[in-house]
Amino acid sequence: MTARAGGWLFSILGDQGGGYWVSRRAMQLLSRYFDGAICKTEMISELCIYLNIQNRNDLNKIARKAGEPPWELPPLGKIVSRYTEQGDLEAIAIFKEAAEHVFSIVTDLEHILSMSKNWPDFPIGLWGSTILGSSVMRDYFSRLVKERYPLAKIVLPSSKTALDEASFQAFRLWQGR
Repeated sequence: MTARAGGWLFSILGDQGGGYWVSRRAMQLLSRYFDGAICKTEMISELCIYLNIQNRNDLNKIARKAGEPPWELPPLGKIVSRYTEQGDLEAIAIFKEAAEHVFSIVTDLEHILSMSKNWPDFPIGLWGSTILGSSVMRDYFSRLVKERYPLAKIVLPSSKTALDEASFQAFRLWQGR
């Protein structure tokens, strides 16, 4: 039995917790800064330098471009991730929210397949540079999983072909049940 949840194109529903989503949240953070709602931080300064923006008009130019095909945003995830490691509270909040989105995909799949009822130690294969590249996101996601599904096993890839490796390891665990 198989199922799929999440992973919809960002132009439709989101890319919940993925790199594009993190970039969009970083842009929203910048909009709050330019509105005067939050103070400038080192991360905000670095994001402004990276994007070569100085005001809301500059940010709006990027937003307008992202709102048209091919709907691209600058990749800001690595910058935000680096600041999570430095304790930036806004960066940490972005990656914890990302972890909650990825966790909601797990709960959707668990519901569709009744995994905790039929297979309480079900494997959860992780891939994607956002969750694999952020210890804050990965650790928070792991905590959410363990609180709700204490017997589930999180499978991390051991090679560069993350999707294939995580899927293979999860399948091996399934075979051995």
